Amino acid sequence: MKKMLISLLPFAAMCACGAGVDVSTSLRRVNSPSGASPGRPDYAGSVTCGAPRNEAVFVTVEAYFVGRRQARGAKDELLGGAVVDRFEFGGDGPKTRAFDLPKTTELVAPTYGAGVVAPDVTNYCGVIVRTLVGGRVKSVKTIPASSAWMKAASSEVVSIGGAALRLELPPHVDVPLSERPRSDSEISSEVASAGGCVSAPFRFSIMWNYDARSKVDLDAHAVEPSGTEICFSSHKGSPTDIGGMLDVDMICPEEKGVENIFWPSLNKLADGEYRLFVRNFDGGRNHGSKAEVFYDGTTYLYEIGREIRGDVEIARLDIYRGYLVGIRHSSFLKK
Repeated sequence: MKKMLISLLPFAAMCACGAGVDVSTSLRRVNSPSGASPGRPDYAGSVTCGAPRNEAVFVTVEAYFVGRRQARGAKDELLGGAVVDRFEFGGDGPKTRAFDLPKTTELVAPTYGAGVVAPDVTNYCGVIVRTLVGGRVKSVKTIPASSAWMKAASSEVVSIGGAALRLELPPHVDVPLSERPRSDSEISSEVASAGGCVSAPFRFSIMWNYDARSKVDLDAHAVEPSGTEICFSSHKGSPTDIGGMLDVDMICPEEKGVENIFWPSLNKLADGEYRLFVRNFDGGRNHGSKAEVFYDGTTYLYEIGREIRGDVEIARLDIYRGYLVGIRHSSFLKK
């Protein structure tokens, strides 16, 4: 039986992924809103972003359309909005991604909630585009230029003319684990052979002693945004409030050793940062380990090619409404 190891993790205090990332947006009209050229978008733009080294951020682009009733003295009102796209930017220098907004006629519709007016009784006014990392607004552009619109769009919920519009990324489809495809990698194969779950949409796995020279007790650890820690002594076979649990735990294996932590539903994940690390529990000599982070179809592989002493951080993931909006990799990421 393992004894509880009491120690403080040597994590440096770091802000959430993407918090210090600069995002700039351009926006231009390329077609008449009346639809003179049906095959072209009404507006187009681009997003420029540069993530820090070993970090990736995911930028969301949203569009809102504004109109005004034909009555005298009418004020601006929201007509509708939509998520235009999501872009991933890696930490290898600034990059620019182009986007087209949906046709104005596709978004100006009376289906966006109370206070939204029908297009046939409204004069079209203009468009607002904003970019976000997670729930944090990074950039706002409007056509025509409007300080009032920019101020309204700088908060999480856009409210113009008494109509509040909060766009939601679509929820993930929760597929039973038994019906989800299994990950196919060296580590996931070993985890599956040990009885671990490799079909979950969010998983953290480690493997060691593949060279038969590391017969030590390495442990996989995960810390959820609430501070709940998942490891051999906490939530082994017993899920957290959001479903995270350890289902494979090995102690000083004679052959390959693996441990596995997973979360079965992206929709149940709490917003915030998830910290993943490896701990050398018994302090024994070793020659490193491999690790794998799987999130919603994307696999990140890591290899620690040196002796593990104490705790070694693998990655920090920033989750927002079930979406990966930022990830800070350790230097052990395999390029």
